[in-house]
Amino acid sequence: MNFAFYDENGAITMTLDAPSKKYALYQAKEFVECDEEVTPATHYVAAQRAEAKVPLPSRHFVSSLSVTFEELPEGLKVETNGMETVTDNEPLVIEYDVPGTYTISFSGHVRYLDHELEVTVDDT
Repeated sequence: MNFAFYDENGAITMTLDAPSKKYALYQAKEFVECDEEVTPATHYVAAQRAEAKVPLPSRHFVSSLSVTFEELPEGLKVETNGMETVTDNEPLVIEYDVPGTYTISFSGHVRYLDHELEVTVDDT
């Protein structure tokens, strides 16, 4: 039997292949039984069942040396070029000092798959 243990936000903290539900009860109170293989990178727990994470919904626009993201969910960790921030309900604007191609990493949201995006900015 496969079990997923999770925190108060639904993030899976541990998985376990155990012979019985009774064994899982000794490990933690918050767990669900899973019919499929789950991992913290691909699943989360909602309404007492493991759900697959989905791709990140967002739109972005490049203008000169800045990139603007709309529709990002709140609480998403964003990293690029040595900068790190967490999204809120406002559009996210990232400004670069030098033209080039940059990688932007999105992670840490319980319902969405981690994602990397390459963007190219220039000063025209």
